[in-house]
Amino acid sequence: MYILLPQGRTFSAGVFVKEGDVAQFTICTIEDPRTLNQTLYLRPPGNICSMNELADLWEMKINKSLKRIYITEEQLLKEIVGKLKLLKVKW
Repeated sequence: MYILLPQGRTFSAGVFVKEGDVAQFTICTIEDPRTLNQTLYLRPPGNICSMNELADLWEMKINKSLKRIYITEEQLLKEIVGKLKLLKVKW
């Protein structure tokens, strides 16, 4: 099995949250008068991981080692456009 990782961005972290959790947080802030005319930031304490850490989680979950292939952003975009042409999707 292979996993494609964008080159140079594998150590920058991202936050992974469920849409329902974000929606619930948003509704709760709308109903709270302390948040009127305020800027709110959603910063969950967990679920922050890089692409490499995410690949590690996948490996643990499937009990297999994945061969990591690092590609540039341009290569990734070319692959996506090529697949979209096969599916007859306009880009």
